[in-house]
Amino acid sequence: MFKQTADPWFGILTTRLLLFVAIGLALVYEYEGWGERSEAPVSILVGGHFTSETGPAMGYPLQVAVILGSVLWLLGWWVPVSCWLTVAGLLGLSALRQEGAYDVCHVYHWLWQLLLVHALWTTLERPGRGTVGGNGAASGAGGGRYPLWVLGLSVFVIAWFHTISGIGKWQAAGWQWADGVSLQMWLVAFGNPSSPLVDVLTGDVGVALFVQRAILAIELLACLAIFNPWLRRLVGAALLVYYLFFLHCFVDWMGLAAQIGWGTAPATVPTGVAFPVLSYGFQAFLVLWFFWLPDRFVGRWEASE
Repeated sequence: MFKQTADPWFGILTTRLLLFVAIGLALVYEYEGWGERSEAPVSILVGGHFTSETGPAMGYPLQVAVILGSVLWLLGWWVPVSCWLTVAGLLGLSALRQEGAYDVCHVYHWLWQLLLVHALWTTLERPGRGTVGGNGAASGAGGGRYPLWVLGLSVFVIAWFHTISGIGKWQAAGWQWADGVSLQMWLVAFGNPSSPLVDVLTGDVGVALFVQRAILAIELLACLAIFNPWLRRLVGAALLVYYLFFLHCFVDWMGLAAQIGWGTAPATVPTGVAFPVLSYGFQAFLVLWFFWLPDRFVGRWEASE
């Protein structure tokens, strides 16, 4: 494990990565299908019900805020105002989607919280406050060092997200949530039709029960990652398996390949509440990035000084 502070390059790269993703999400933000979840008012922001027609009235300014703030932050201009403009805009987009859409995209929640952590770092360590190392001033990222608390809070954001998810399931039904049958139902409705693993799980409720309880256990125990580097790597490995399982079982890869012209299989990709490739793929990447890479890169940089 690296020391209390390290070279800021890991934080700079992380900030840039998150900002480019924020720009991408703001550019492709959609309002189609809003208001289908319920007829009851759900917005605490405007006191009414969001629909495909009313959502853009608040969404468009927030999209502009995210894109403008991200570009300024990347250029190192108007820091830290640009940092907090980005975080506020992304939080707003996340809230609007939560309130108006029929489904939830967790990437929004992860992204604004991780950017919040790095906005704090940029604000506290920006040029003019302490020693500026590398090209921190040009990058718009934190000034001289990469404090351990930045990584710790980033890991906490990801780990606690999974633990809260597990607690919600446990509060609803305890271990009975993981009865195997519900997993089988999801796999029958949205599973990868070309996956032998899906065939095994849908054909044997005992195996499905074991896998679903393992999923619940991983979620409940994910918060252990914040206590020490060994647990962080262990939880990270478990979460990578967790996401690879979903990506394998809930994405028709052959159909997806055919849809983009790579193959001859029918181009039928699960939709609706099926797990999206980009969303879960990006979350798996962030687990790898925060739970495993710091020891390889930040630690190495610290040792090389």
